[in-house]
Amino acid sequence: MKKRSFNEKMRNLLDAVFTFTASPEEKSRSGLRDDGETNSKTVQRIPGELLADPFKPKITFTHKTMTFNTSCVNLFPDTQYVTISIDVEKRRFFIEPATYHDRDHLKFANVKNGKNIPRTCVTNYFCSALYELMKWNPETKYRIFAIYQVFDDKKIMVFNLDEALEVFSGIFPLGDTKNECNIPAAMPLN
Repeated sequence: MKKRSFNEKMRNLLDAVFTFTASPEEKSRSGLRDDGETNSKTVQRIPGELLADPFKPKITFTHKTMTFNTSCVNLFPDTQYVTISIDVEKRRFFIEPATYHDRDHLKFANVKNGKNIPRTCVTNYFCSALYELMKWNPETKYRIFAIYQVFDDKKIMVFNLDEALEVFSGIFPLGDTKNECNIPAAMPLN
């Protein structure tokens, strides 16, 4: 399997999302005539993954680790432990609050100054199985956004595996310096 460069992957992403068909004569600098124009065949909605801000709850996987971001950890402020359940048929998994005494707990946060902070969880077997199930590239990171739900007093985070994003790392020049950054991209995974 030939590896694609970062630029090729980003170009393919942008081409897939933005397929412009308007000729220069059809371009408009004016406002809308009515709200029906927002539903025309030429209008494309920008996928949320491209608009995702750092405050949305999400989880990042490597082949051996998983890390919840601060927003995820803050959804369960009263615990540092969770349990994970996976629905293989529907390709999603659930995170629920737990205690240290729950048999299948995972410590997903540490406490610092009275607040939960995320930690990187080493989960070799789970991540390896997940990568195999999803046929993910073991050299790539993946990120999935959470759906937070509350049923009576039960809090649950749902992660749909089919919505995983590949996360590309690279060094990009910004002025006179080079900065490393992670760029999530919605790529066809299959």
